[in-house]
Amino acid sequence: MALFLSKSLHKIDKKGRVSIPAPFRAALGAEISQGLALSASLREDPCVEGGPMSRIEGFHEQLAKLDPHSDEYFALASVLLADMRVVPFDPEGRVPLPEEFIALALLKDEALFAGLGGYFQIWNPAVYEEKRADSRRLARASAHLLGRPPGPRLVRSSEGD
Repeated sequence: MALFLSKSLHKIDKKGRVSIPAPFRAALGAEISQGLALSASLREDPCVEGGPMSRIEGFHEQLAKLDPHSDEYFALASVLLADMRVVPFDPEGRVPLPEEFIALALLKDEALFAGLGGYFQIWNPAVYEEKRADSRRLARASAHLLGRPPGPRLVRSSEGD
């Protein structure tokens, strides 16, 4: 499974191509040959989400559990599948960003890539920084949802032990 971590800032060339961060390309593994799946975010954030085709296949499996005639199915399938764009990598590790996604994410000369585990987002750097402050506050308030993080625990010994 792909694991996208960290942030990276990249230039967008005059043809609308952007280099995907090398660690993100490595995370795609063998799936890189299938291209990169890009879509609008389901959230109201002005960003583009990207990931491997297996992520899209996962969406399709989840959608198959819904009534295909329901409004919810139509809404989710429209955003997750119909509006999806699969873009190929060139030999330099770049992909062309569709114009509609450049407009949606308010991209100009640079794109900020933010890894979110199983997928990543592409942002206008200034917009991302504005959003990040709100996200930090919410993360602090929500940290309890994660429970105890894995790893070694500090054990205090009492005298006489």
